[in-house]
Amino acid sequence: GAAEAAATDAQAKPKSVAAERERIKAKMAEVREKKRLAEEAAAREAEKRRVASAKEMQKAATRQQELKEAREARERKKAKKEEAAALQRVREQIKRDKEERKKRRG
Repeated sequence: GAAEAAATDAQAKPKSVAAERERIKAKMAEVREKKRLAEEAAAREAEKRRVASAKEMQKAATRQQELKEAREARERKKAKKEEAAALQRVREQIKRDKEERKKRRG
């Protein structure tokens, strides 16, 4: 096969053994470089995704905060309305009581 052919070639041309070794070294260096570049690209992509994910989480947190604040504002408004209504009832009761006293004295 190819291995035997390579072996016989190496025997036939001793000077090419060194050349072959150099070629293999160069090829391995090239493979290592490609691998390194691919890893760097993958790391950059992962970082992009991580940043995007963090931004999404921040957006979601902001949205939750806005919803919470809106809910609290509605609750305050409702409480204020209820308080005003209660005050109004008290005022009316005081007025009725005064009128009752007037009538009794009357």
